[in-house]
Amino acid sequence: MTKKRTRKERWRQIPDFGWYDVSSLGRIRSWKPDRPSQRKARTKAMIMRTRMDRDGYPRITLQDDKGKKRVVRIHILVARAFLGPAKGRLVLHKKNKRSKAHLENLEYGSYEDNNDDKYISGTHQMGEKNSRAEVTKKQAKQIYRLKGKMTQTEIADRYDISRQAVSDIHRGITWAEMTGA
Repeated sequence: MTKKRTRKERWRQIPDFGWYDVSSLGRIRSWKPDRPSQRKARTKAMIMRTRMDRDGYPRITLQDDKGKKRVVRIHILVARAFLGPAKGRLVLHKKNKRSKAHLENLEYGSYEDNNDDKYISGTHQMGEKNSRAEVTKKQAKQIYRLKGKMTQTEIADRYDISRQAVSDIHRGITWAEMTGA
């Protein structure tokens, strides 16, 4: 018979969101009164429902201490409450499970750490999957084939991109997997 490992859920108040607590398992509870005319907190907290954003992170809409509604990702709330202030660092998911905002799955790290994790896990958005891509696979191949036949400025004008983007394709900095550069 195997023992099911249970995690003890701990709760902390969310910094800058006085009516709410966050748990070490990524759950949110509200002490906020039902009606604005009520000035006292609830006697029993209400567990709130979270939703997934388009990137696969759980999120929730909360009212901050200044009365402004804000949409926030749960992993950020868990990290702030249990790991302290970010101090210029990012919240990273140790097991690359965006949907898991559990404390044991979170840590602070640098942008470089985050990018390294993306490459290792295969979640880095390359090529057309990258929302900031200026050209398609087909265009990248065409641009690479024009190397030496036209100036980079002429190619940039033809494809309505920067000369630097053309240079990056020619040197294999971008789209190397498509062009073989």
